[in-house]
Amino acid sequence: MAVYLVKRQHLGDRMYLPGDTRQAGESEVAHLVKAGVLRKAPAGGGKPAETGKPAETGKPPKAESGAPSNKAETGAPKNK
Repeated sequence: MAVYLVKRQHLGDRMYLPGDTRQAGESEVAHLVKAGVLRKAPAGGGKPAETGKPAETGKPPKAESGAPSNKAETGAPKNK
């Protein structure tokens, strides 16, 4: 059995998402390799380095400040 990297989501014996590894026989997944859904994993067996991701700064994302402008000012109408 060979190890493949998943490039596109697909349903095999389970749901495979991009970045997952899949172990299968070459004849079983030849059509997926040809279609670009899978590619052979490097000889080391690990995932290749991602080059397309932006560098992380280490700062948490900013939270929105205040309530939205369409938020009701009071909880219930006066007549209830």
